[in-house]
Amino acid sequence: IEAEGLTAAKLADSSQTRAGDFVIAIGNPLGELGGTVTEGIVSALGREITIDGQAMTLLQTSAAVNPGNSGGALLNEQGQVVGITSAKISGLERESGDAVENSVIIENLGLALPMSDILPFVNRILATGKSWRPSIGITCSEAEMNGRTGIRVATVEENVPARRAGLQEDDLIVSANGAAVATLAELRREIYRTGADEELHCIVVRDGVELPISFGLIDKLEETE
Repeated sequence: IEAEGLTAAKLADSSQTRAGDFVIAIGNPLGELGGTVTEGIVSALGREITIDGQAMTLLQTSAAVNPGNSGGALLNEQGQVVGITSAKISGLERESGDAVENSVIIENLGLALPMSDILPFVNRILATGKSWRPSIGITCSEAEMNGRTGIRVATVEENVPARRAGLQEDDLIVSANGAAVATLAELRREIYRTGADEELHCIVVRDGVELPISFGLIDKLEETE
């Protein structure tokens, strides 16, 4: 935005956040109560939640979050932005005959995008004015092969850096950027943390042999423009 006299927020390294850390959520609940502040703790790390069909790995917080809070800052005790409030779990539904009714009303289950996961997107927007959706260019699934768990590559798109680097169908990705990846959420986290001009460094298992493969990512948003 264009404004004068504003102080830029400092960003936290959310990978250093721990369950039990004190946090404050700032937002505009109901779209009418701007500047509302609520307090709580980080309730859990690495919650794998699917929202509108998109799997996300989020921080869970007990700070009160309501409609209108989305996009607001979640701050730590030092006033640093540790996450961006994105959603809440408000209830569970159950089937009752032919009807669906709320069975449980839930409080204090707020969710936030970790700042460390957001930062590559922030840097991309600052540099280019555009966001991006990083992708390897594969279809894949969680799998166990010969006693190893990881991400099995089903197909690799033509003319993507991963194929040119040697990634093949039936490779099992077991590590990305030095972190073990046994779930799609773990692989996605490392993809998102890789910059637009950087490479994803993977270890794959092929025919029982570990192989290092590094490659750049593609932007899926460009395919929809």
